[in-house]
Amino acid sequence: MGGLTSSDISTFEIYCEDLDNPGYIHWDVTGIPNTTTQVSNSIPWPGGVTINPTTGDPGASNSQGWEGPCPPIGNTHSYLVTLTANLVAGGTQTSTYTFTSTT
Repeated sequence: MGGLTSSDISTFEIYCEDLDNPGYIHWDVTGIPNTTTQVSNSIPWPGGVTINPTTGDPGASNSQGWEGPCPPIGNTHSYLVTLTANLVAGGTQTSTYTFTSTT
């Protein structure tokens, strides 16, 4: 992220929300170690990570905390993924990615 090294970062957070259904959270994970280089809905998180509840069906989230997109049939929804680096020196740096899903 923006020229940062792992020694600049204490932890990461990842958050995904449905932009067409305000307040609907699909992924909210905090305390991700600064050594993490990839995330997936199937790679186990290391110890110390907090998987926060999503706002949809509690049974829909997998063990990684991911609740995949599922807009109503025939609709397209946009989703915003935010990756936040919590900096050792204080403050944060954020990167975002938007994607769409159609059912």
